[in-house]
Amino acid sequence: MLRGLLLANVLHSILRLAEIGNQKNATNAERLPGWVPRPNEERAAATAEGLVKLGLLRDSPK
Repeated sequence: MLRGLLLANVLHSILRLAEIGNQKNATNAERLPGWVPRPNEERAAATAEGLVKLGLLRDSPK
């Protein structure tokens, strides 16, 4: 189950990275106290780490 959740999170991050540069309405998220979007670099690093953990990269250990 944890692997499935991690995969879903990684896939979501990949889809979000594909939208970098597109203007989005974050009104709902901005209503949350203390909410701040993660920097693109941090988001990309988290996605890569998730792919490595899942063994989805060609040369990554499983």
